[in-house]
Order: sequence, then C-alpha cells, then structure tokens
Amino acid sequence: MSTGFFIKSGDREPSLKAFLLQEDGTPVPNLAGATLQLRWKRADNTNPPTVSAAVIVNAATAEVRYDWSIGDTATPGLYEAEWIATNAGKAQTVPSRGAFYFTVTPIID
Repeated sequence: MSTGFFIKSGDREPSLKAFLLQEDGTPVPNLAGATLQLRWKRADNTNPPTVSAAVIVNAATAEVRYDWSIGDTATPGLYEAEWIATNAGKAQTVPSRGAFYFTVTPIID
C-alpha cells in the first residue's frame, strides 16, 4: 500500500486534492450539480468510516478537494479513502476498485 499524501497530526492544511478519473483515465463525467463526499477509515480497521462533504473544484476536469475539519487528523496512521459523487440520485465511487491511501504522521513530542 503506497500513500502519496501526508499530513501532520492535528493539521488542517493542506487540503486533500485529487482529480477523479475513471479506469480508462478520463475524468469522471456528470459532476456538474453533483454532491461529493469523502469516506475514509484507518487501514487497520480500528475505527468506523467517516463520511464528510467535499468540494467539486472544477466539474469539467473532475478536480475535487476535501478541507479537513477539527479532529480529522487527530490520530496518526495509514488511512484508506474513496470519493463518492452523487448526481440525480446515482452514486459513483472513485476509485471503483480498492481505495487510495493517505498518512497522518505524528507530531514531534
């Protein structure tokens, strides 16, 4: 499991940013007017998933962002996550297979 995003425990910047791509590498269509959520949990399954509202930055390019809330990065560890775009009552989860990973690193004590 590789991770490409790291954030220190307790930090709320930088936001988690991504481009939602289908398996063939093209942007996820139909994001205009959609709602977006980020669902994540610790990769070791020690907590239930968290689901929070996220932002569609650019619907045409499928650019999205999650702005961390207080407490989101409180616990260091490896996390698995997925984006959920819902438009006209139809949901699409990205990635469609597996998950992507991010790491919350501990602060220096």
